[in-house]
Amino acid sequence: MEVKPAFIPVAMPLFGEEEQQAIQRPLASGWVTQGREVAAFEAAFADYVGADHACAVSSCTAALHLALHVLGVGPGDEVITVSHSFVATANAIRYCGALPVFVDIDPISFNMDPAGVEAALSPRTKAILVVHQLGMPADLLSILEIAKSRGVPVVEDAACAIGSEILTGDRWQRIGAPLGEIVCFSFHPRKVITTGDGGMLTTNNPELAERLSKLRQHAMDVNDRTRHQANSVIFESYPELGFNYRMTDIQGAMGREQLKRLSYIVTRRRELAGYYHRELTSVSGLLLPQEASWARTNWQSYCVRLPAHVNQKAVMQSMLDEGIATRRGVMCIHREASYPEGCWRSVDLSSNPRDTTGHRHAAGDESLRESEAAQDHCIMLPLYPQLTLEQQQRVVQALQRAVTAIRVQDAPSKCRERIEMNTDPASTFKKEPAAASGNAPMISIVTPAYNEAKNLPVLYQRLCQVLDEAALNWEWVLVDDHSGDDTFEVITELAQHDPRVKGYRLARNSGSHLALTCCLNHVRGNCTIALAADLQDPPEVIPELLAQWQEGYQVVWAARARREGESWLTKGAARLYYMMMRKVLGFRDMPANGADFFLLDRQVVKALSKFGEQNISLLALLTWMGFRQTAIQYDKQARLNGRSGWTLGRKLKLLIDSVTAFSYLPIRAISYFGILVAFIGFSYALFVIYNALTGTPPQGWTTLIVIVLFLGGIQMLMMGVLGEYIWRGLDESRRRPRFILEATTRRCKRYQQALGKNSGISRNDSLQERNL
Repeated sequence: MEVKPAFIPVAMPLFGEEEQQAIQRPLASGWVTQGREVAAFEAAFADYVGADHACAVSSCTAALHLALHVLGVGPGDEVITVSHSFVATANAIRYCGALPVFVDIDPISFNMDPAGVEAALSPRTKAILVVHQLGMPADLLSILEIAKSRGVPVVEDAACAIGSEILTGDRWQRIGAPLGEIVCFSFHPRKVITTGDGGMLTTNNPELAERLSKLRQHAMDVNDRTRHQANSVIFESYPELGFNYRMTDIQGAMGREQLKRLSYIVTRRRELAGYYHRELTSVSGLLLPQEASWARTNWQSYCVRLPAHVNQKAVMQSMLDEGIATRRGVMCIHREASYPEGCWRSVDLSSNPRDTTGHRHAAGDESLRESEAAQDHCIMLPLYPQLTLEQQQRVVQALQRAVTAIRVQDAPSKCRERIEMNTDPASTFKKEPAAASGNAPMISIVTPAYNEAKNLPVLYQRLCQVLDEAALNWEWVLVDDHSGDDTFEVITELAQHDPRVKGYRLARNSGSHLALTCCLNHVRGNCTIALAADLQDPPEVIPELLAQWQEGYQVVWAARARREGESWLTKGAARLYYMMMRKVLGFRDMPANGADFFLLDRQVVKALSKFGEQNISLLALLTWMGFRQTAIQYDKQARLNGRSGWTLGRKLKLLIDSVTAFSYLPIRAISYFGILVAFIGFSYALFVIYNALTGTPPQGWTTLIVIVLFLGGIQMLMMGVLGEYIWRGLDESRRRPRFILEATTRRCKRYQQALGKNSGISRNDSLQERNL
């Protein structure tokens, strides 16, 4: 009879004789409620994380509620947080009568996207609740910069993050030494250390610490130990409404012993995570968790994103059949029945930005797209200190078998029909992309499309060939600019087949620049590459762009060396336009022959989102913004199908937009011409007067000519002056950022590496630095 291997749970607490002996102390003393053991645990915990004060409570949910309560969160207020968290995070906000405002997550770290925080701020924002999800530190320093600029307090939900660290300046600091107001921890058995259940708050604010310690015990003005051990009678009072959130001394005794094990537990978890990282890089399409260079995680969980076309539940069931437990990606609170319409709101960054009223629907919420994707496509693997090498090998092998066996069916038929005139249909949809490195950054490809139904399948195939064979993590964001053909139907079929493809359709034809802007509002990559759908820009050039990005350039242009398939008139007009932009308007960094094919670093994309202007040349704007720019040369190809949508009218509009958006030269030209005309009129008047005095009387309408010239020149001068004032008012109404930061001293080391000062940096190291 075959013996089944032992069941592997997803998590397991680590206990020893020390914990068993410790819980005997309060039992023997007869004092089992909150007392000396809890006080000792609080002191040891504060010392470990580097906080001035610690307050133990019955759960992390209680900790979150108390933290928000003491900060004054109440009815009518809003608290910014993530939906991608355990439901207690948002419940604590609602316990206070406030409204949770959900922002989306960064897909690399599973944590709050700072850009979403900035967009979600409102006059009603009372606090920001930052979750360090799965033990991975959030980008806390960026969020604190935003919060401090608006005077909003920050609370950290560090339920999973005890033992994790964040780099502040040149010093590693443990999560729990508050950079904000309060940090909250959990001691649930699923966490790194446990007291059976329980929670802890840490703060450096003595007033907050005193109030927290009272509120957890019904707001009693004197604690139990003082009251019961006093030599005289003390009558307690309850000056405000409090809560029964106390931790027992039995839990406190266990917590003291667990805390002694914490350094070993974190070290062991990092070893286990390292093994997963090494072994799972060979699993085709699997996206592994990544640490930013400024973060050290405790690896409370090891969460992987499954490859495209792999069913999450089927993989989990397959592993469970082999005796291995897993868990799905972290839940999305807004999808739960307890969060109906009106109980929350979110911010949609794609519309730059737009608030959306909370609601649940089958298609999902676009404002929380990454949160939903993480829940639907991620699973958590077993990870705990007692996990053996043999058990980890079983987990890796079971996952490999499940991922290999579970795939979706054949490619959709319409896209095959579209491609069969141009290439081999059987090779259009790649079923086995090369394995992406766990350290590989996310590359976003963006493509505005107008009547490109015939070209898109061919472009998809070539993208797969280039990016999958290079083992890159990538996504393709397409925006249909209200095409007249079935472009969007083709995009939809591609997206149904491959989750890396995401499509949007504009309600009216808005032009390629606005369609491209829409694309940029939906990317989640470490860098973004703009690529035309007509195949004039070959995808095979993408590795060259990435190589320059690796060298530290933030804007990389693919400059046209030659323009195939264009008339001499089109080439001449383009050459004249770019010459004027470079030499007359001062855009000297703009490629001589233009560039619609380019790469932008995530920092540039984020800065670009601050510009909300309608009529603008994106090429001119990117040149004007600055950052470190370079260019590579390539030969522009002839269009594969169709014809260009750049009519003469659109080209003239681009010229006008480029000039009026960045230059006051026409206004100055009118002023200078007016001065010239007035000067000619004045000079002619002097000439006529001189002739009259010397005996040569003026002939004809001399006086009228002088008056017309002089007054006409003055009018043109005044038009120029008025135009100067209008231009300055227009500049203010555009609300462009007055400056754009490229680096701070907090990122000094990374910036120096980008400048090439660290000559020993490798390609993988450089790309990993870019994962920030």
